[in-house]
Amino acid sequence: MKKIAFILFFLTHIFYSSSALSEYSKTVDKDSLRNFFNTFNLINYDAPIPPDHDRGFAIPWHEWYGKFYRANYNRVIAFAYPENDIKSADFSGFCIHQTNAARVIAVQNALKCCELKKDKLHKCSILFRNSDIVNKDYLAILNQ
Repeated sequence: MKKIAFILFFLTHIFYSSSALSEYSKTVDKDSLRNFFNTFNLINYDAPIPPDHDRGFAIPWHEWYGKFYRANYNRVIAFAYPENDIKSADFSGFCIHQTNAARVIAVQNALKCCELKKDKLHKCSILFRNSDIVNKDYLAILNQ
């Protein structure tokens, strides 16, 4: 019995990367954007949008994310932050792209949007792509 357990343990480590065995799921769920906000102590996720806020839409984050989360087509959230310093929580260039076109088109368009809106010294990256959390810096923080 111990041999079988050891073999299963060994095979698990061979076939699954350490990120696959990590504590935090890489799968986007209904609370993923809320968790992002909470991780970095950002503005209140459930608060109404101030009328003078220039974000391109006027519904609270939780309402918008619910629509994004339930969409049946390719969807991407891009954002920017100082290179190698996601912990600063100094984000800019937050962009969303949803399309029926190929996933690569959604990624390219979200990154283009981010490049136009980001702070000069920030780098753009994908946070969520369809059902996946893909930003490695964010995943590293979640798995600490």
